[in-house]
Amino acid sequence: SEFSLAKILKNEPKETKVRIKFEIALQISRILLTIENLSTLQKHGHLSSHNIFVNLKKIAVGTFEIMVRVGDIENYDFMEYGSLFYNYRYTSVWSAPEALKNPKKIQEVNKKMDVYSFGMILWEIWHESIPFDGEIDEAIQYVVNEESRPKIIASREDVENLEDSSCLEQSYTFCDPIISSLIRKCWTMNPKDRPELFDIC
Repeated sequence: SEFSLAKILKNEPKETKVRIKFEIALQISRILLTIENLSTLQKHGHLSSHNIFVNLKKIAVGTFEIMVRVGDIENYDFMEYGSLFYNYRYTSVWSAPEALKNPKKIQEVNKKMDVYSFGMILWEIWHESIPFDGEIDEAIQYVVNEESRPKIIASREDVENLEDSSCLEQSYTFCDPIISSLIRKCWTMNPKDRPELFDIC
């Protein structure tokens, strides 16, 4: 059945979560690379878990068929119109720092903004949590004003507050070291330092 990415992992056991997470991440990166290679598109511009959808079909115990779709493609003109006339807020907690600096002004998007948003999606997949609890003002404070990012929980040692038992439950999957490194590269403040999509794939 089809779910929003924010809901897809809630009911899956730990033994299948890691494989599902890697496959979802790989498919998203390939879709973004396809968009980049299309001369009429080249960038998404508003990537978030709200416009990523996963079709998850159980074939056997621990085996799933996974198909990822990305929505809101080619919506830039509509969002620009909404920003001008209807006070539409183009930015989100998944947006790159250069977009968050002017949250009420629609930016000329580029593929490196998508790479940053992809890093946020990776963080969300592995931590099963919305970045900054979905609060745009909190994202602006941390990302722009403090040049900070959400904490990556790669091991028990990264859990500062042991009362937060959700990170210590048996079903919790800590962030993979390779994914942790990739997330940090995608999150760099300077867009030129972010990896290319073909390197990610």
